Amino acid sequence: MSNSPEKNKLNIRSWAFLLTEGVLIVVSIMFAFALDSWWDERKDRNDEQAILHALHDEFTANREVVSRYRQMNLDGIESLEAFLLSFEGGRWNSDTRTPDEALAYLLLMPTPDVGAGVLNALISSGRIELLQNNKLRIRLANWKGVYDELLDDLLPSKGFAYDTVIPFVISKGVPARGAFESLDIRFDGDLPPRTLGDDPETLGRLLTDPQLRTMLEVRVGVLLHARDEYDVVLQEIDGILLDIESLTTAS
Repeated sequence: MSNSPEKNKLNIRSWAFLLTEGVLIVVSIMFAFALDSWWDERKDRNDEQAILHALHDEFTANREVVSRYRQMNLDGIESLEAFLLSFEGGRWNSDTRTPDEALAYLLLMPTPDVGAGVLNALISSGRIELLQNNKLRIRLANWKGVYDELLDDLLPSKGFAYDTVIPFVISKGVPARGAFESLDIRFDGDLPPRTLGDDPETLGRLLTDPQLRTMLEVRVGVLLHARDEYDVVLQEIDGILLDIESLTTAS
């Protein structure tokens, strides 16, 4: 028996209702996924901005540290060159640098200690992938290698000071207190002052000592090379900061 027209109309309306309901369900699901995706993306971008600001603070602080130590490196070069030039006349002839300052840079090798807490946490957690700028990610990944090139120059010189310079100074009875105090390393108590600048006899002997002259030449060469490495490190920091600033929004 054939269906009546009224029953056919009812079936059509039922199928249309089911189809519409199905379409609405699919659209709702797609909308929910899109909303979740939008929310996740928004959260990622907010997180990215927070990371960029934290990195900017860290590398701004690092720049201040590296700049300060670079200036100390330049002061060391000037002081040690004054010592070397004094060998020609056998007496101290610099009006801008003292023998104690020169001795300080022969005894010590100031080494910058930069912060990397934010960057290390990003790399170890994998959150560095939140940074969309590939150029910046590459710079940050290469940062440790750039900084290590500087340390490769500085750290061996610490060994040179402990193994060679300090034993030499001790064997010659060279006053060392003034050298440390010239770099604001103060001795406790009321010890009487004892400086190389106030000991012309010892200074005169040193200015004829070929071993000391060679040690000074070695240290000046190291500091000159370190000066170039400091410049490379500062250029890299400036590049990182510029990249970050181009990507950050005002907080």
